[in-house]
Amino acid sequence: MNFKQRLSEDLRLAVLHTLHAAPTYQMALPMLHDVLRANGTRIGEAELRAEVDWLRNAGLVLQLPGANANVSLLQAGLDVSRGDAQVEGVRRLRPGEAQRHAPRDA
Repeated sequence: MNFKQRLSEDLRLAVLHTLHAAPTYQMALPMLHDVLRANGTRIGEAELRAEVDWLRNAGLVLQLPGANANVSLLQAGLDVSRGDAQVEGVRRLRPGEAQRHAPRDA
């Protein structure tokens, strides 16, 4: 696996975790970008749009058309975020990591 692919897999998991932590499992794309950056994920808006598109095509999120459209976590994405499922192209959780990313699952 090359470095760029590894970064994409990490970013996809970060997007799923961020949506998982949102009170309604959804967030406007600009807010998602701001939250990721505030948590130390360096990403441009175009790259985020591309990764959200990838997650949408994989059936993990739903995004309605529009520049500020909400991105919503689907059940399959929630399962990956929790570590209950794996999808090729999204980084797999490390042991113990699921508990750190489970804001409402306790």
